[in-house]
Amino acid sequence: MPDTTQTTKKQKRSLLQIVLTTGLLASLSTSLISYINSSFLETFLPKNWVGIVFSVAYAVTFLVIQNYALIIRKFKNHNVAPIVFALEIVALLTLAANVHWFISLLAFILLVVCYNVIVINYDIFIEQLSTHQNEGRIRGLFWTASNLGFLLGALMTGVLSAKYGFSAAYLIAGLLLIPVW
Repeated sequence: MPDTTQTTKKQKRSLLQIVLTTGLLASLSTSLISYINSSFLETFLPKNWVGIVFSVAYAVTFLVIQNYALIIRKFKNHNVAPIVFALEIVALLTLAANVHWFISLLAFILLVVCYNVIVINYDIFIEQLSTHQNEGRIRGLFWTASNLGFLLGALMTGVLSAKYGFSAAYLIAGLLLIPVW
């Protein structure tokens, strides 16, 4: 995503279409795996550890978010977002490969961090692409597109994981993020 500080109205409209489309794809990717994450973790961890893993992942997310504004300020949002998406793709493809339980565990934590902090990047893009008068409409469009992606992913998850297994869901989720990246 390019820097939006020096863009025309027409360029902002095009960038907004990109943000809406990528938001839909990113939500679809997240939704595809949201409902299977705990079941996937249970394939290599005892059930009573799954909640602990989620807690650790969200604790790490909390720590990253505490410093995320500094990272964005220093490196700029349009430079940070592609790195986060690249890390998320790597995490998803690592989970699809399911090479070793410990690597999968680390990839899962990275995935949780990435899909939570990318929301901050999107929020900044929306802020840069809107004015005070149209910000609510633009945010509404973004969340509608994101929720549509989440709905479609939820519908696809059951069929996909039942027919092809967890690896296929993680693989497709990762592949969906490549055009977003």
